[in-house]
Amino acid sequence: MKKSINIAKSWGPGLFWIGLLAFWEVTAGLNLYPTALLPPPGKIFSALVKDWPLIQKHLIFTLWLTWQGLLLGIGSGLVTAFVVDKFPRFKPYIWPFLTISQTLPPFLIYPLLLLLLGFGETPRVLIAALVCYFPVAVSFAQGLKQTDPDKMELFRNMGAKTLVTYRFLRIPSALPALAGGIKVAAAYSVVGVVFGEMMGGPMEGMGYYMIRKIDTFQPAAVYGAVVLISLVTLLIIKFFEIWEQKLLSKRNRSEE
Repeated sequence: MKKSINIAKSWGPGLFWIGLLAFWEVTAGLNLYPTALLPPPGKIFSALVKDWPLIQKHLIFTLWLTWQGLLLGIGSGLVTAFVVDKFPRFKPYIWPFLTISQTLPPFLIYPLLLLLLGFGETPRVLIAALVCYFPVAVSFAQGLKQTDPDKMELFRNMGAKTLVTYRFLRIPSALPALAGGIKVAAAYSVVGVVFGEMMGGPMEGMGYYMIRKIDTFQPAAVYGAVVLISLVTLLIIKFFEIWEQKLLSKRNRSEE
């Protein structure tokens, strides 16, 4: 019985998606809905295969900008959280900017970046960095704040310097919260870059590819691009999940 439950847990999600795709393909073949607007999985896959050489070029470009934006957003978030934690008097000046960066949607900010920086790669990287910045800064700041006060007192009594306290106590304590923020940022980063590519700039990237296919009414290619972008986003998140597991296991070993 227990073995059957484990098998169901392992295979259940995969079988669900296979069944859903099969149902989708069958209903499309029976013309139960307008396939011109929602092509069946077979046509979407065929469009991906047909355009793969072109898609590959655009995907590499998008990933390159995504990693730049992600690293810039993570770095800025870490610095902001550290400054706010170390110098609390700066928080009233910095925190409103953090809030504003999230209340304004990207489609309002991106045109301003285009006006200031032109139609290059930089606005796309910055919009990705901006959407990554908030979750990293907030999660790391909260993680630093939640350090065990008894351990803090122990470090103070031992005469530990500030950098030593951060390195061996506060940053390790904040890692779980930080890892969660980075995973959220990873999901946002791809969306930020693709959005920027759709708004204008260099004629490269998955966003530009999607706009071209929309203009020429090739829905199968558009859906294929959406599926591919989703899969890439999941892979990036999975990468950071593995990184999180290794980092936390290393931290736990050092605490033993």
